[in-house]
Amino acid sequence: MKRFKRAVERLARLRGRPREELLADEDALDILENNVRIALEALLDVGRFIIAAEGWETPSSYRDVARILERHGVLTRDDAVFMERLAGLRNVIVHMYADIDYTVLVDMLDFLERLESLMSKMLGFIVEAGIDP
Repeated sequence: MKRFKRAVERLARLRGRPREELLADEDALDILENNVRIALEALLDVGRFIIAAEGWETPSSYRDVARILERHGVLTRDDAVFMERLAGLRNVIVHMYADIDYTVLVDMLDFLERLESLMSKMLGFIVEAGIDP
C-alpha cells in the first residue's frame, strides 16, 4: 500500500505539466513508466491477495484477476474492464511486448482517481470480509 500511495503521489506531481513537455523529458518518462508499473502491480497484487484469501479460483493471468473479482462482487463490470486494460498495460511495460507508447502512459495521469477508487474498493472488501493481511 505504501508503494501504491507513493507511486500515485509521484504521478500526481507530473499531472500539471504540459503533455508535450512530458513527452520530451526522458527523466519524466522514466518516472512515469516506473510509477505506473508500481501502481498497477500493487492493484493486481491486492486483487490476487483477495482471491487467495477467499479461496476463489486461481487466476491464470492478471486479466483473470479482474474477472474473478467481478464474478465475486468485489468490482463492478466497468471496474473489471478497466482493470483488465490496466493488466494489459502492465504486461506491455514489464515484458516489453511492444514499444511503450508514452502517450498512453501520459494519459494514465488522467485516471489516478480511478486507480485510487479501485484500490479503495478492494481494501473495503478486505475490511468487510475480515481478511487479515
